[in-house]
Amino acid sequence: MPDSDSVVGEVERYWLEAGLRRADVDEMRAELEAHLADAANEGMSIDQIIGDRASFAQSWAEERRGRRVPAWEDVTSGKTRRERATRRDLALYGAGTVAVFAAAIVA
Repeated sequence: MPDSDSVVGEVERYWLEAGLRRADVDEMRAELEAHLADAANEGMSIDQIIGDRASFAQSWAEERRGRRVPAWEDVTSGKTRRERATRRDLALYGAGTVAVFAAAIVA
């Protein structure tokens, strides 16, 4: 059975990688820790409180963000990070290309 700290850490990493603001994640983490502590005091397990971590984390993130967020599997596999890096690289290459053409026109 996973411990509370590891579950909270895993869910927090997902929320951050899914694009939630740090302030929102901090607030959600504190709320989750409080719920899990209360549940532990009542003798309940983590699984009884949150069930499937992926569904729990994703649905709360979507509710907080107000729109869809990347799937748990995409975030935990690194797919989301790679896609973000690719988009960033393409934007930088595009900006560089425009700069080169502008310099060539001016020269």
